[in-house]
Amino acid sequence: MSVRELAKFIDKECLLGIDGMKFPVKVADVKQSYGNLRCLVQPIGGAGGAWVDASRLGITGEEA
Repeated sequence: MSVRELAKFIDKECLLGIDGMKFPVKVADVKQSYGNLRCLVQPIGGAGGAWVDASRLGITGEEA
């Protein structure tokens, strides 16, 4: 996947599932690591950020 295709996910709002709960997050950055799409997410209405596998957000490379 090209950088241009990955860039389409930046600023997208998604729900991140953790322990049966879902939290709204915004995608701040994306990268491809060892063939997996990873997203840097930041909580909406909170602080911090974390890299997570895009599949946890319902994002796949086919959406680009």
